[in-house]
Amino acid sequence: DPVEATGGRAVGLLHASPDCTHHSHARGGQPRSSIIRALSWVVLKWAGKVRPRFTTLVRYADAPYRLWAVLAAYGGLRSIEVHRQRREQITEQQVRIFGKGDKPRVVPTHEVLWSAVKDLPPGPMAGTPSGRRVSTNFQRYCVKMHIPMSMHPLRAWFATTMYRATKDLQAVSQ
Repeated sequence: DPVEATGGRAVGLLHASPDCTHHSHARGGQPRSSIIRALSWVVLKWAGKVRPRFTTLVRYADAPYRLWAVLAAYGGLRSIEVHRQRREQITEQQVRIFGKGDKPRVVPTHEVLWSAVKDLPPGPMAGTPSGRRVSTNFQRYCVKMHIPMSMHPLRAWFATTMYRATKDLQAVSQ
């Protein structure tokens, strides 16, 4: 039950990634299993019961927007930091981020973030000439997909989640 699983607390971000390998578009034919196909409807059930502020279906987002969203929501990166981020700065244990004034900070690597980057080659991850371009392109993509989202609320969700887990405002603000 979604309400029981969340303890009745408000949900800021519902991040869902239903399996799509049994859908006709993913496989090039008819659906293989009605049970697997029904997984995407579970997202609607959860969203209807817990009324999250934002809902993302990350599996279906196009590259590089999916990666940018994951870096913001699960690493707390600003758009300029997404632009600067290099694959070799992310390990299974930590993300080394060079933020404002090129000051480094380190955050733990969330399993969703690690899953998104572990197989990427070394080098830049954003593929854009500027941080502003990351923000603008992400926003345009979201408008095109009819998703009311920008990079900043994803980063804010990360900070809120970190604070709830640690109750350490100083650590979250860095």
